[in-house]
Amino acid sequence: MSYWLMDGASLRQHPSRPFWYDTNGTHQVQHRTHSRPTGKVSNLLVAEDWLFERLSALGTGLVQGILGEGQPVTTEPRTWQEFSQAAGARTNTRTMITPRISTVRNNYH
Repeated sequence: MSYWLMDGASLRQHPSRPFWYDTNGTHQVQHRTHSRPTGKVSNLLVAEDWLFERLSALGTGLVQGILGEGQPVTTEPRTWQEFSQAAGARTNTRTMITPRISTVRNNYH
């Protein structure tokens, strides 16, 4: 997992947990993992105010997209869901870029 957003952000990591704190001791970032029957999920959870402040300091915005990602839902019979999502944020307006695309399609193989 890439932590480029946190590079140079003056965050300190908890010595034994996947938490990061700012210079005031406020919990800003957390790394989470979860295992499920169809695989492992890994997420980086970031406080919204900290995220917009950091993106502004970097002079950038954020766009996230998943197009046609297949994720297994069950193992027998093999069932997949196809996800297509795109969203973004601009630091100057703190609003989501529209329109947000989100579709789910079930596939049975």
